[in-house]
Amino acid sequence: MQELTIKINKTTLFIVAALIIGVGLGYGGATFLGEETQANPTNINPTFVNNDPTQPVQPTLNVSLTKDDHETGAKKPSATLVVYTDFECSFCQKHHDTISQLLQNYGDKIAVVYRNFPLTSLHANAAEAAEAAECAGSQGKFFEYADALFKNQASLSSAKFGELAKTLGLNTSKFDSCMSSGDYAAKVSADFTSGTNNGIQGTPGTVLIDKNGNQQLIEGAYPYEQMEAYVKAAI
Repeated sequence: MQELTIKINKTTLFIVAALIIGVGLGYGGATFLGEETQANPTNINPTFVNNDPTQPVQPTLNVSLTKDDHETGAKKPSATLVVYTDFECSFCQKHHDTISQLLQNYGDKIAVVYRNFPLTSLHANAAEAAEAAECAGSQGKFFEYADALFKNQASLSSAKFGELAKTLGLNTSKFDSCMSSGDYAAKVSADFTSGTNNGIQGTPGTVLIDKNGNQQLIEGAYPYEQMEAYVKAAI
C-alpha cells in the first residue's frame, strides 16, 4: 500500500509540474499550447546550440516577398514582419491584436505581410477562412476581412464568410463566385508550403526581416512589449 501511494504521488506531481510549465510558457511564444501542430513531422524534435535547451537553432530562413502577398504599413519599411496565421487559432487572434498595435505605433517604419497557415487537423473552418480572406483581397479588402474573421472567430462558417463580405461592402456575387470556384486554394497551399520551408510548425509564426535583410523566426504569440522589443531592434 505504501509503494502504491508513492507511485501515485509521483505521478500527480509530474502532471501538476507539466501543467505549471505549460501555463507559464503559454503566451511567451515558445510553445503553441492548444494550437500545436507538427506540420513537418521529420523535424519534431528541435536542435539546440551546444545542447542548451534555451537556445534553439534557427532554421535557415529564405522568405522572399512576392506580388501576391498582402502587405500593409510603410511603403519603404525599415523592417517587415511576415506573419503566418490561422484565422481559427486563438493565439493568432491575440497576435493579430499585437500586430495591429505595432502598426499603430510604428506604421511609418514597418510593413506587415500576412500569409495563410491553416491547421486543418485542428480547425475545420481554417482553410475556407483563408480562401475567403483571399477572395476579399481580390477586391482590395484583405486586411479588413482578416479583422472581421478574428472578431468573429467563434462563429466561423460558410454562411458567416458570405455575411462578412456583405457587411464589408464587397461585391457579394463576385465573392460567392470566387469561393465556389476555389480560385485561391493554390495560393493558400503555397503560403503553407512557404511556412513549412521556413521552419513554421505551428501558429502564429512570424519571420522578422530587419533593415539589413537579416531574417529571424519568432514562434508563437508574444505580449506587445516583447514584440515591440524585436521591432525596435530590427529598425
